[in-house]
Amino acid sequence: MPGTAAAGPQAFHQFHESFLKTFEQVEVTVDHVMKDGPIVTPWCSVSVVHREEGAPATFSGSAMGRVEDGRIVEGWNVLDFLSVTVQLNAVDAERVGKLFGG
Repeated sequence: MPGTAAAGPQAFHQFHESFLKTFEQVEVTVDHVMKDGPIVTPWCSVSVVHREEGAPATFSGSAMGRVEDGRIVEGWNVLDFLSVTVQLNAVDAERVGKLFGG
């Protein structure tokens, strides 16, 4: 799921289904939106609960989409799944910090 590229509507729907099987109580807040012609870019804050662990996690991310006739015809998402894996203790937070100079 995280770290994989989903190209096309079918791949995105598969990613979305996998995400919803992994997380529940998904709340997305759009914090800011930038628009330049047909390109729209929201910045979002997300809170979730991991279904197996019952543990909450938060992350942020951005999406960029090209809109034609009121429909998104292209889109790209960049989400901070690394922070989710750290919050769920799936990776060692201290080791991750050292990798980034912390």
